[in-house]
Amino acid sequence: MGATVSVPHQGDEKLLCRQSPIALPALVPVPNNGHFLLAYGSGDASVVHDGPNIFVLWCGGPTSVLVLEGNVYHPKQFHFHTPSEHTVAGIQFPLELHIVHADANDNLAVVAFVFVYGDADNKFLNEIWSFLPQLRTHEQAIPIGTIDGSVLLQAHDAFYHYSGSLTTPPFAEGVEWIVCHQPRMVSPAQVAALFTAMQCANARTLQPLNDRTVVLYGS
Repeated sequence: MGATVSVPHQGDEKLLCRQSPIALPALVPVPNNGHFLLAYGSGDASVVHDGPNIFVLWCGGPTSVLVLEGNVYHPKQFHFHTPSEHTVAGIQFPLELHIVHADANDNLAVVAFVFVYGDADNKFLNEIWSFLPQLRTHEQAIPIGTIDGSVLLQAHDAFYHYSGSLTTPPFAEGVEWIVCHQPRMVSPAQVAALFTAMQCANARTLQPLNDRTVVLYGS
């Protein structure tokens, strides 16, 4: 196989501890072969500052969908963590984006993208960043127009898959995670603007892998 990793059994109590985020290892991709499908389109959005995070309420329009092992999920909101919560091959990044999806039974799946510093502003983030100075904690959401999620996806992306939890209280388990292996670009000024708006770092510490398997699916 060469593309999965697991830790030997460490006691029954460990089997109940499937928390996120985790350290994602360097793996050789295996073919997707229909295990998951991810597509994003455009949809209206609104943004709100809720305590330690900034949430963008966004369903992505009718073409946005995640199909994972036959289960169909649709995006509900996305938010950001700085620095990144997951590490990839031992690297922590300045920013991580989480797009939270739900299926018809309210089971959750999160698609995550990490970002590295580059010279230019990120096009997707610029759709939201101009509204950051207007945000005040716990006030009503501000409509921000149409957000195009398709710019997040690139040809030949590879995605990690593992089962974990929310990374914010109540840290509920049973969440499916899809994490893009290839980082996107963000400018230092964009990360600084987000940090200023949130007024704190908001990344949870890495959690033990315990008795779980991580797979990296190629294109």
